[in-house]
Amino acid sequence: LTFDLVSGGQRRSTGSYYTPPSLVNELIENALVPVMHERLDDAGSDTDARIQALMGLRILDPDQEFVLSGYLEDELGFRHIRFTQVYDALPVFPCELTVHINPNGKVKTLNGTYIPTPRNVSVTPHIDADHARQAIVAENPELNSGTFSLPELVIDGVFERTPNLAWKFDVEMGWTKRWRVLVNAQTGRVIELYSIAEHVGVQGSGIDGAGRL
Repeated sequence: LTFDLVSGGQRRSTGSYYTPPSLVNELIENALVPVMHERLDDAGSDTDARIQALMGLRILDPDQEFVLSGYLEDELGFRHIRFTQVYDALPVFPCELTVHINPNGKVKTLNGTYIPTPRNVSVTPHIDADHARQAIVAENPELNSGTFSLPELVIDGVFERTPNLAWKFDVEMGWTKRWRVLVNAQTGRVIELYSIAEHVGVQGSGIDGAGRL
């Protein structure tokens, strides 16, 4: 199995940021190619099934779709480079890939998720952010008293769903009650609501500064 990278070069030619080809190659070799082999193995020997397996993984232009969104070098000299998948300048949520590079410049691991390049997805919302918020409260009246984040227009990139334009909100009702909500930006339907609160209940003992238990 071979995979040829064809660089689009559009962002580079216009002077805007583009992802360096060397890093895109690392993404391909460490993320796309292993998944391709896995899908081909699952498809068996049937030619049509193998073609469909590869078509389902298609990334049309990695240079355009993976945008550098974070960089960190830790105390051990490892570099951690995060890429966000985008479609027509909108983030594909929750699709990100992080490359972990050792001090010798070799890729150690790569983790994250991505979807095949979305096709024919309109990036012009039919429902504005205010109507999307109203739809959330209509289905979940208890959230009306919460604090809503600024709305973000994204491509819903959850793998088992067809990509669609969506409004994304975070709603906070205290540090133990935080919710993330996606609303279809064309129909106003609430796609998904789930908790993003980070909390844990534990029991234990210790000694304070005065030596008391």
